[in-house]
Amino acid sequence: MTSADFGKSLTFLVLAAGVTVTLAGCLGGSDSSKHGSVTPQLIKLSTSPGAPRAMAYRSLSVSGLALNTLQVNSDISIAELKAPITEIMLMGTNNNSSTVYSCAGASIDDCMVDLANTAALTNLLANAPAASVNVGTYDHVKVGNCKTASGYYAKIKASGTYMPDGSGATYYTQTASGVLTTDINLWGETKVYFNGCSREYALPAPITVAEGGTVAVKLYFDIADLTFFGNNASNGELSAAYAGGYSFVYPAVPTGPFVSVGYIDVAGTVDTGTPSIERYRVNVTDANNMTLKATLGLYYTSRNAYFGGYTRSYWDSESNTGSNQLVTPIKTYTANSDGVSYVITNYGGSSNAVGFIFDNFQRADHSGTGSTTWSTPTSTFTYTATRLQ
Repeated sequence: MTSADFGKSLTFLVLAAGVTVTLAGCLGGSDSSKHGSVTPQLIKLSTSPGAPRAMAYRSLSVSGLALNTLQVNSDISIAELKAPITEIMLMGTNNNSSTVYSCAGASIDDCMVDLANTAALTNLLANAPAASVNVGTYDHVKVGNCKTASGYYAKIKASGTYMPDGSGATYYTQTASGVLTTDINLWGETKVYFNGCSREYALPAPITVAEGGTVAVKLYFDIADLTFFGNNASNGELSAAYAGGYSFVYPAVPTGPFVSVGYIDVAGTVDTGTPSIERYRVNVTDANNMTLKATLGLYYTSRNAYFGGYTRSYWDSESNTGSNQLVTPIKTYTANSDGVSYVITNYGGSSNAVGFIFDNFQRADHSGTGSTTWSTPTSTFTYTATRLQ
């Protein structure tokens, strides 16, 4: 990986969020003359945020752009975190689709769901009725977040410090501004702004809806390592390092301390048991001693079958690159012949592209090798992975 390659990555991290990214292929069609019933569920898998992270940039250079020190801390207290869910659709071949959930509200404010103040395994769409859908086979799910605009916002109420070591004054989100304040009397929800209106996710196996049949589609999410406070931002640092929403409208740069929230990706299954999640802290080092870090989350059904996952950037004083493309959902998860390890990839710069490839990932503390297509030509790396949960 070179600084030039990192510069190329900026376009994807900032702009790809502004389009609908299809994260799956298509298998079966649907029959509009016959119908079955589908009940959508949106479920937080765990109340544990995982190991807290404290991170700070060194002075770096990306494509000739000098980066000032950016102070960042994700060990913050989240009082509220809400995001709009306006529509959920099952998708099949030739753009065949069936809507399984539609928010009746007139605006996204009417469609907010509370992602923080709910117990684990609580269905956030418990009041949603079963939907009549076309009989057919569906292999991915689309989650919509907009009503009429080309973007949307989430809301967060949080407090903490942006200092990586946890020191310094306590800051609060405030309703009237995207900049954090030290005045507790102004503490309130602030908006974080996202580009795009929907994201699509592969299902681990095709869902077949039979005539007169009933299927419950469960969409699980995890908020570990999803939010942080930051300070001393510059345009280059933010676009190089993160994909998600910020308490300002890109490309504007905050004039003081700010809050950021990543994309809340989901994983879908029809398994009726209680699933689990495994989180790993991954440290990647390439041949040029560039080091980047990520939290890698893997979802497993009650039968111990993988059904989805994510990568989320993680930063601390050991990071020595200003770019991190480990911010997308897991694309593939394939068992190796040794019966112990897996080839795991995440999405790259398009719906068909692979970003990072971990050749021999294990479900335990381990080290391994891999490669990334973000470099031209493809470059190799070594990594270590520490299981957090």
